Amino acid sequence: MDPNQNNFNALGPKPEFSTQPGEPDDMNQYDSQQSSEPVQQPMYQQPMQQPMQQPMYQQYQQPVQQPMYQQYEQYDNSDYDDAPKKNNLWMFILLGIVGLLVIIGIVMLVTNKGKKDKPVEEPTTEETVTFEGEGYKFEHGVSWAEGKNGDLKALRSGDNNTTLLALTTSTLSDNVDCSFEDEACQSKVYNMFYEIWISQLSNESLSLFKNDTVFEEFKDDIYIAYFNYGKNSTRLKGRYIILISEDKNAIVTFRYSTEDDVEDIYKKVTKMLSTIEIEEQTGGINNPSIGEYLDKLSSWNRTTEMRNGLTLSKERTLTGGWVLLADNPTYWKFEGNKFYWYQSPDVLDNNYWEGTFTFKTGKEGLESVGLEGSKMDVITNNSAGTVTEADVYSLVLTPEKIISGGEDKTSTNLTPGTTWKFVWILVDHGDEGIEAQVLNVMNSDATYYVKVIK
Repeated sequence: MDPNQNNFNALGPKPEFSTQPGEPDDMNQYDSQQSSEPVQQPMYQQPMQQPMQQPMYQQYQQPVQQPMYQQYEQYDNSDYDDAPKKNNLWMFILLGIVGLLVIIGIVMLVTNKGKKDKPVEEPTTEETVTFEGEGYKFEHGVSWAEGKNGDLKALRSGDNNTTLLALTTSTLSDNVDCSFEDEACQSKVYNMFYEIWISQLSNESLSLFKNDTVFEEFKDDIYIAYFNYGKNSTRLKGRYIILISEDKNAIVTFRYSTEDDVEDIYKKVTKMLSTIEIEEQTGGINNPSIGEYLDKLSSWNRTTEMRNGLTLSKERTLTGGWVLLADNPTYWKFEGNKFYWYQSPDVLDNNYWEGTFTFKTGKEGLESVGLEGSKMDVITNNSAGTVTEADVYSLVLTPEKIISGGEDKTSTNLTPGTTWKFVWILVDHGDEGIEAQVLNVMNSDATYYVKVIK
């Protein structure tokens, strides 16, 4: 029932009026009472012998038909009596709804008390830019700016003072001769990178920390693993990240440093890397930044103070011992076809790698490690006559043994078939000794060594 419409039948049918008993049917009835007798005396002279018919005004003093409002009371008014009750019911319902709306409005007002009105913000999609790495690409937000860190491509975020370095892209089959789907193979690869990076970090007085999980599936056929690094386990500076695609035969590595929470940045970095597309690697070096490095070898390092206390060798050959010119020096030694790498030149019975190596010189040597032979002309020209083709050694090293923490970890931390590639450029500085500029072909890292007698 619509409360805005009156559906009442309270008045009922309209009554039909009829005369009451004794009421004349025709006002001409008076004519019927006249006789043919002689004319009577005037009425005012006739004695009132018989009661005469009551005048009309007196007739109407007799009970007459009930007034209309009383007649209507005789009819069934049950519907009319119920109508106000139904109307009241709908009024109560309407008032209840209005009251409920008022209460909701008050609650919302109290809830939002003290809050400033803010315009509704439409969801936006962050604009992205494509980062072109060495054999891969991925998308990143505009808050990350592309740049260079030394010879490495880098992304920097000013929001949290974070720098992401694109380290290396290498061929999986050149470093692993086992099925990467095998967990034992994954553990060896993980431990191999641990030994490589922990030795590099020792030059920076930093430590490397393993993750409980080795490799895990990341996207498509790509696996991911990482290491934390920093002053100690509670003062972390960032992470190393490894991506491996067996389908693309590729290993891609990154490193980031941050002043923000390392875990929060890892989520942002992996969100970017989740868009990565890796090209298939067929062998050789896919790193143009190495060529860029070789193009600017005109600045030769001659850090004299780093040589203090060392007995310098004047023999311009690769054979012998070499000390890193850094605050925390490492030590290389070459004997015949054997090599040794020590974490410290003062400790030769612990924390070292050993294995075999081969080398070639000149343009043929550069090509043997995947570089362009034409870069040899750049090297000799930029050296201002201090370097010849015979002074440029291209090495392929095969590590065979790892001693770490006083234990032989060859079976767990060394993957069979692992090879390293370096270019050693020897420079004669006269009384300041023979210097070697060493380029790690796998990660474009450049370091400076001086030849010593031990």
